[in-house]
Amino acid sequence: MTLKKHSGIWSPEDDQPVPEPPYVNKILLDLWEGMFPLVVGGLVLWVLITVMVMVGYVFLLLGMAVAVFVVAPTLAGLMASCAKSARGGFLRIGDAVRGIFHLYWRSVALALPLVILVGIITITVQIVTAYPDRQEMVFSLALQVGVALTVVLAHIYLYPVLALYDTSVKKAVLLAGALAAKFVWQTIVLALLGGALLALGSLHPLVPIFVIGPWCVIAANTTWRLAQRILPPSAGIDK
Repeated sequence: MTLKKHSGIWSPEDDQPVPEPPYVNKILLDLWEGMFPLVVGGLVLWVLITVMVMVGYVFLLLGMAVAVFVVAPTLAGLMASCAKSARGGFLRIGDAVRGIFHLYWRSVALALPLVILVGIITITVQIVTAYPDRQEMVFSLALQVGVALTVVLAHIYLYPVLALYDTSVKKAVLLAGALAAKFVWQTIVLALLGGALLALGSLHPLVPIFVIGPWCVIAANTTWRLAQRILPPSAGIDK
C-alpha cells in the first residue's frame, strides 16, 4: 500500500465535495443514528393523533382543529430534523422542536385543505349511510375521495419540500407538484410504502410509534434526491 505524499500546499482535489452514500445506505444510517429522536417524535405524534381521533369522534370540528393546529406542525418539526439529516447533518430533537415553531403557520396552511376534505368526506359518509338510495350523494362521495387521494399524493412531497428548502407554501406546492408529475413511479412506490406502513400500524396500537419516524426519514431522503434532479446542484428556492 502506497501513501500519496502531501506537500502541504492546497490542491483542487482537497476541495472536492464528499459524495453522498447510496440511497439505501443513507436511509439505514439515518435510522440508526437518529433512532432515539425518531422514537421520541413517533411517540409524541402517536399521542397527539390518538387525542385527535378521540376528540374527533366526539366533536368532529374540534378533532379537525387538533389535526391542523397541533398534529401537522409537530409532523413538520420531525420532518425538519429528518430533512437536515438527509442533507448531510444530524437528526436531533432540538431541530425538531425548532422546526415546529419555524414552520408552524406554513404547515397549518398545507394541512388545512386535506383536513377539510376529510371532514367533508366524513359528513358525506354519514349522509350516504342514512340515505343509501340517494345516488347523487354516492357520486359526490366518490368525487370527494378522488380529490382527497390526489391531495394525499401531493402531501407525500409537501412537508419534505417545506422542511428541506424552508420555502413559501406556494413554492412548496409547485415543487411538490413537479416532483409528483415527473417521478410518477417513485411517487406510486412511496404511496404504496406509506399504505403498507399504515397497514402495519393497524396491527397493534403501539406500532405507529416506530413507523412514523422511519416514514419521515424515507420521505425526506427520497424528496431530497429527486429534487436535486430538477433543481441545479447549488440552487435554493427563494422564500
